[in-house]
Amino acid sequence: KKLDGVGAKIAEKIDEFLTTGKLRKLEKIRSDDTSSSINFLTRVTGIGPAAARKFYEEGVRNLEDLKKIEHKLNHHQQIGLK
Repeated sequence: KKLDGVGAKIAEKIDEFLTTGKLRKLEKIRSDDTSSSINFLTRVTGIGPAAARKFYEEGVRNLEDLKKIEHKLNHHQQIGLK
């Protein structure tokens, strides 16, 4: 069925989701270590995607790693870590 404002690529994704209940691209992102770590780090208040990527590049992968570099966090990030 054709929907106004929905292009071919989005229509394919909708069809894939309705058919399988999943999206391959999303599954790939979720299984990727880099994306998973960055997504996890952004859950800390005050850490956005750019800061999360920077921390990831410095070797931070989880909460324990983040606590080790607490001195590098700004005030809001330190509060978010608590």
